[in-house]
Amino acid sequence: MMNEQEVIDNLKQFVTISKIKFAKTFLQQSLGLMFRDCIPHDFGLWFEFKKPKKVVVHTFFMKFNIDVVFFGENQKVIKVVRNMQPWKFVKVEGVKEFLEVKGGTIV
Repeated sequence: MMNEQEVIDNLKQFVTISKIKFAKTFLQQSLGLMFRDCIPHDFGLWFEFKKPKKVVVHTFFMKFNIDVVFFGENQKVIKVVRNMQPWKFVKVEGVKEFLEVKGGTIV
């Protein structure tokens, strides 16, 4: 698992963030950004798995749009979802890591 600065440095091609939180536990990963009123433009939530898997990211109970970048092995980008509105979902296969940020943040 990478540390906070390594993740931030690796993401500079997509987004400028200065704060990142790691969703490590099942509960943290299940809740994600739900029930928050908003998040800062420089904040990201990072999810990492031991091996690639199919993930479903949803925006149920969210009050703002999010951008999501999905990575496979070796941090290869496999999908980018921009401005995902509340009450939507996306399924992606082969995800090893992904990042959620405020909608409109990903370049």
